[in-house]
Amino acid sequence: MEQDPIAYPLVSILYCVKCNWILRASWYEQELLQTFTSKAQSANEAHINSIILRPSFVPGTFQVLVKTSADSEWVLIWDRVKDGGFPEAKALKQCIRNIISPDTKLGHSDKTSNGTLLTHSLSLPAPVTSTPSVPQNVPIPTSRGHIPTDTEIREYGSPKLAASHKTFCEECIETLPPTWEM
Repeated sequence: MEQDPIAYPLVSILYCVKCNWILRASWYEQELLQTFTSKAQSANEAHINSIILRPSFVPGTFQVLVKTSADSEWVLIWDRVKDGGFPEAKALKQCIRNIISPDTKLGHSDKTSNGTLLTHSLSLPAPVTSTPSVPQNVPIPTSRGHIPTDTEIREYGSPKLAASHKTFCEECIETLPPTWEM
């Protein structure tokens, strides 16, 4: 039996190649496929039938879009620049569900987060006000010459980890807002 290579509903994840966000994009892909296809016995029962990972050469791009049919328009679910970072998987699943199958229950992804159910709008988590003590900022440049900031060191726990986990390309670093925490 021959199958079409693309079927609808379709999710497209655009990610910046220079920022090395392919692993992040593929993780979201895995999360979405697990949630929206794992209990389906056939393509007719699946809520998502295709996910495309699309490399972007526009610095800092990370977008998630949904298209419910070949004739429908793309719906932008998430834009890293506009929405201020990356979505929680739970919130992303809820937003996609609201477009493709509003009556579908997501199980644990429908439970409340910080007392608020995120079914119709996305909320960014509250900023962390207390920070653990960290070692003194030791300049450890990355291959691109990046020296981790105190915030990055706090986030990753050490200057070495912060330097090795820098995930923005040089063009993105130049245009990042003052706080870029993911």
